[in-house]
Amino acid sequence: MRRTKNDRAISLRDRVMGLIVEYREKNLRCPIVVEGERDCRSLRSLGFHGDIYKVNSGLTLAEFSEAMARGHRELILLMDFDSKGREITERLRVLLSSEGCIVDLTMWKRTKEMLNIAEVEEMHSAVERINQTKL
Repeated sequence: MRRTKNDRAISLRDRVMGLIVEYREKNLRCPIVVEGERDCRSLRSLGFHGDIYKVNSGLTLAEFSEAMARGHRELILLMDFDSKGREITERLRVLLSSEGCIVDLTMWKRTKEMLNIAEVEEMHSAVERINQTKL
């Protein structure tokens, strides 16, 4: 049976909202790390109420990773999806893992696959567009 545009829109909406609900819950016990303030605001507007840390805080990535690993057993990384964001993601993954921290990249990978955005700050508007898609 062939899927219609309607079916694909419903499926994408369900998958995106499922991811957001899953990670809102996880964020209550596990901090999210983003690049900057606008990324943080975008997540807050999507209903994320747990700790969100900005990597652009004046520390080097090594200093930031060391501080995060001291205070947290697991972190969710959600950098931008451009080349700079991918580089920061990989560097943080390596640094945090070497400090014994569990790094969750699932939200980053799934968001990158589902939403056509370059930056985390665009998530809120992308989700709104999906939710307003006429079925």
